[in-house]
Amino acid sequence: MRYRSLPVLALLCVVCAQLTVAPAQAAEALGHRGFFELGQLSATDAGSLTQVGMRFSSLTPNRPSLDIALAGWGGGGLVVVPDIDVAVPIALGPNLRLIPRAGASMLLVSGGSFIGGAVGTNVGAGLVLDLDSALSLRADAVARRYVGEELADDNPFMSFTVGIGWRAGGSTPSITSAR
Repeated sequence: MRYRSLPVLALLCVVCAQLTVAPAQAAEALGHRGFFELGQLSATDAGSLTQVGMRFSSLTPNRPSLDIALAGWGGGGLVVVPDIDVAVPIALGPNLRLIPRAGASMLLVSGGSFIGGAVGTNVGAGLVLDLDSALSLRADAVARRYVGEELADDNPFMSFTVGIGWRAGGSTPSITSAR
């Protein structure tokens, strides 16, 4: 139960950071970002698991775009959860975005002699704070529902993650480029 407060704490940190950073920002957050994420995944009849992943999404407001994520965890086997969604970023400020999304999910499992998978749907939202032209913070919540009799009692699968992001594309200078 203590993991349920993680998204609330992350959201509070993002809002507080926005209040202190917003006046110093000159440019609006636009373009695509990549995020490394860490969080918790839980199912209705099971405990929570720590998940790690990556997400790629746009911050350009009012423009539908693809939001692609890949999360997973290990232990007794390997579980991978890819999502592909349609997202529409909504500007809450020049550097703060609410990004609702919905799309398709897969659940891929491999462990011992067992290999399996399931398809499903997901719906979620992210809150992104763009700190500068190269660095962003993100908090996400997503609910996934998978098709299959074996998973009927576990639906929905809920994930809460926080992440740190970078600007995707050629506009970010590298550490070796001259200024």
